[in-house]
Amino acid sequence: MNSQVKVQKSSAPHKQVNQNANSWAGRITQNVSPVVIAKIQEDEKRVEAENAEKLAKKIQAKKMEQQRKREEYERNYESNMQRKHGLKKAFVVPPIGYWEEEQVLPIGSFWEFKVDNTRDESEFAKSRRKDPEDRRKFQAYLAEKYGCNWLEVSQDKEDDCPYLWDLREKERRRQEEEEWEQEERQREQWKKIEKEIEEKEKEREEMERKLRSREITIKEYNKWQQDCEEEEWEDQENYHIEGLRLYASMERQSLADAAWRARNAERK
Repeated sequence: MNSQVKVQKSSAPHKQVNQNANSWAGRITQNVSPVVIAKIQEDEKRVEAENAEKLAKKIQAKKMEQQRKREEYERNYESNMQRKHGLKKAFVVPPIGYWEEEQVLPIGSFWEFKVDNTRDESEFAKSRRKDPEDRRKFQAYLAEKYGCNWLEVSQDKEDDCPYLWDLREKERRRQEEEEWEQEERQREQWKKIEKEIEEKEKEREEMERKLRSREITIKEYNKWQQDCEEEEWEDQENYHIEGLRLYASMERQSLADAAWRARNAERK
C-alpha cells in the first residue's frame, strides 16, 4: 500500500516534466539556442518595422494623391462650375439708355449665384457674389429675360437661387415699410389739407368782417380774392404738371415693355 503511494507520488513530477518538454515553449527551449532565439526576435522586429514603414508610405502616398486631386479641383474649379451651373448659351442685354452699351454675357456666366448653398460652394464663389458689378450684370440679365417684374417672375425658374430669395425677402420688407410710410404721409397730408382749409375759411371770414366794418376797401378785398385765386391756379398747375410727369413715366414704361415683349418673342 505504501509502496504504491510512493510510486504515484514519484511519477507525478516526471509526468509534469514530460508535458512541459512536449509544449511549444519547451521544444524551443530544448532545441533552439539563445542566439537563434535572439535572431528570431530581431527578425520579427525588423519585419514589424518594415510593415510600419510600408504603412506610413501608403498613408503618405494617399495624402499626396488627395492633395493632388484637391489642387487639380481648385485649378479647374471655375471652368467646371461654369459648365455645370453657368449659362448654357450666350445672352445679349441691349442698352437701356443712349449712354449704355450692349452687354454680351458669355456661356458659363453667373455660376457663382447657382452654387450658393450647394456642395459646390467655395470662398471664391462667395467673393464673386459680393462683387457689385457681377450683381448688376446678373440683375440686368434677369430683367431682360423675365421683364420688368423679373424678381417675382423668376421665382422657381431655372435662374432662381438663394441670392434672389434674399432679394425677395428684402423687397417684401421694403414694400411693407413703404406702405406704412405712405399711410403716414397720407394722414399727415390730410391733416395739412384740413388745416389749410380751416385757415382759409377763417381768413375769408375775417376779410369779409373787415369789409363790412370798412376796415378794408372793396379794392383791397378784390385784390385779396385775386391773390387767392392765383394761388389755387398755381396749385392746380403743379398738380397738372405732376400728373403729366407721372403719365410720361407710365408711357415710357409701356413702350419699354412692348419693346421687351418683341425681343422676348424673337428669342423664343
